[in-house]
Amino acid sequence: MKPQHLHSIPFALRIKGLLLLFCVLLSIAVLGQTPQPSISGPAAIGIDPTILNTYTLTVPAGVTPIDINWSVNGDLKIVSANGGTSISVVSFDKSGKTGGRSRGRINVSYVNSKLDQNICGRISWGASLDIFKMFEDAFPITGPECVSAGQVVTYSVPPYVSANILTEFIGLDEYRWTLPTDAILLYTSADNSSVTFKAGLATSSSKISVDMGVMNMTNAFQSVLPLKQALTEPVFASAPPTCLPTNVTSFPIAVTAVAGVTYEWTLPPTWSFKTGTENSPSITVTPDAGPGTIRLTMKSTSVGCSEALVKDYKIDRTLSAVNSISGPGCVIPGTAYTYTVVGATIGIKWTVPTGWTITSNPATTPTITVVPGLLAVAGTITAQSRTCGTFTLSQNVSIAPSNIGSIAGATCITPSLTLPLTYSVAPVPEATSYQWTFPTGWIVVGSATGNTIALIPNGKGGTISVRAVGCSTSPASLIAVQSPPATPGVISGPTCTTAGTAVTYSIQPVTNAIGYQWTLPTGWTGTSSSNTITVTPNTASGTIKVKALGCVNSADQSLAVKIAGNGGYTFTVTNIPIPDLMYEFYVLRASPEFDYTGLDLKWILGGVVQSISTFVTVPKGTNPNDLCVTLSRASDCLNTTVCGSTSGSPARISQSKAAETTALEVAPNPVDRILEIKLPASEQAYHLVLIDQKGTIVKVLHQQTGTIQVDMSSFAAGTYRIVATDGKNKWIQQLIKQ
Repeated sequence: MKPQHLHSIPFALRIKGLLLLFCVLLSIAVLGQTPQPSISGPAAIGIDPTILNTYTLTVPAGVTPIDINWSVNGDLKIVSANGGTSISVVSFDKSGKTGGRSRGRINVSYVNSKLDQNICGRISWGASLDIFKMFEDAFPITGPECVSAGQVVTYSVPPYVSANILTEFIGLDEYRWTLPTDAILLYTSADNSSVTFKAGLATSSSKISVDMGVMNMTNAFQSVLPLKQALTEPVFASAPPTCLPTNVTSFPIAVTAVAGVTYEWTLPPTWSFKTGTENSPSITVTPDAGPGTIRLTMKSTSVGCSEALVKDYKIDRTLSAVNSISGPGCVIPGTAYTYTVVGATIGIKWTVPTGWTITSNPATTPTITVVPGLLAVAGTITAQSRTCGTFTLSQNVSIAPSNIGSIAGATCITPSLTLPLTYSVAPVPEATSYQWTFPTGWIVVGSATGNTIALIPNGKGGTISVRAVGCSTSPASLIAVQSPPATPGVISGPTCTTAGTAVTYSIQPVTNAIGYQWTLPTGWTGTSSSNTITVTPNTASGTIKVKALGCVNSADQSLAVKIAGNGGYTFTVTNIPIPDLMYEFYVLRASPEFDYTGLDLKWILGGVVQSISTFVTVPKGTNPNDLCVTLSRASDCLNTTVCGSTSGSPARISQSKAAETTALEVAPNPVDRILEIKLPASEQAYHLVLIDQKGTIVKVLHQQTGTIQVDMSSFAAGTYRIVATDGKNKWIQQLIKQ
């Protein structure tokens, strides 16, 4: 902003500014006139609040004061009407702490009536008068009565004449100290009510005094404190130790005795005097394991200071070889452990390895709780006294091997294997070695203490285990190894069975098998994982298979099985009518041609076996449906029953009459011993029946076509008939036995 020229300021403002300047100059001139107004009255008063003190305003000649106003500061109080040229004032304890002893100030202001019409307004005039207190009190000096040379001491008196320093701002009254001649003043308090100095040699036979208030410096009342010689510090021939090792069981203290002085020792409650007593200048002390404070109280028995000199000697303890750290040297991360400095009752400064945390609170006791973290490392735990000494206890600590991982390696062993197999685990950081176990008979190739091992198996299975070994041994990691099972042996059980009838098959247990898998013919039911199975067959034949399960499954063992029945043959029972025969004659026929070798055959009538041959004779009139023949043979799983006659009716017989007229070729006839019978050609085998003259069948033959020889030597002489049939035709020939 550009400065304004005078002519640019409004006229009214210029006039007002000039007038203000004039009034200021006028006031300075007026106030500088002499004489000035003043207050008359006593400048020193007593502290009795009942005594009135009169103060009067004195103004220059020709001045007529108006609007007079009186006021006071400090320990004063106006007790008369205000506004006149005189007032009455008394001493007054404004703070309640001084008894009215602090200084005060009287103030007055007025206006000169002659200047009231001045164009500059009214000018206020005034005067002040400081009032000091007179009192005849001697107050006690606070401070030690007994002092010794070189001692720094402080003395004080109540701040009666300076209590209003912070509230009234009217200045201080005065404290005047008189010190011993050789005392060295160090400092005083802000109001001078307290003094600190260093005592000299002459101080003990001198005194200290103080006058309080400027109006009281010459009166007879003075605060005085005589000083006496204090007991001097003890001089030791054998001073109390400040740091005592825990292996020290006693120690001496000897003070140089001074005549006229008594000595009294006070020990900690658990300490004792080994030599001397509590009043002996020289003693031997037996401490416990902890720290303590010994007190020496000295008293003078001669003229002088009666104050006792009390000296405390704190004795701290440092560790020593009698102490040790107890606690585990092998730890598991995350687990809390306790460590203790044995034989110590002092504060301990502990250090622990990286990753370990002291969890007890406080952490400075002789016993602490420590937790090694998951990332904690092995190292050293140390213990040292917290208060003194450098003797350090230490204990090495190690981290226990963590749980070991899974074993890698083959689990199925070929019995004939001769090359080594390798098994391994991931390295464990805390492990120094590894401890392997393996099945009996296995051979170690190379080292058996690393995290990898080479083994030659002996064909037997078992368990391989490994543990990590460090400051402790980890839990074991296991792996099962097996040889594969061999092919099962022969399946035991029927090869021929009946549909719908439960039957059991089994094998001998297979070494190294952990189970078995059975396979059945189509439609058969039954389940099992053991070496035995019970099945229910249906009508289908087939093969039963079983394999042993293991680390590698074995090959199948098989057994062919059949369902019992007619074996694919058609069996019929044929009645052969034979004239003059007293029985019914039935024969068994098979189609196609059937080999009867090994056949279990039974003719059954009324539940009774009648014959085990291919024919049977039964009483005449027997119902053919009551006659059954059962056939069984394990070799071809034959098991069937045929009941009732299926052929041989009279019609069939009539169809064979042409054949009956054809004689069999028999020779010789008559016969004595060997009879030869030539049979006609036929597709079926022949049944031949030899019947005596009584009608009794004496011999039955079963023969294919061709010639057959019959030994007749044992037969009785007589007439016999030979009846031959192939199931379709019948031949009859008479024979004479000589």
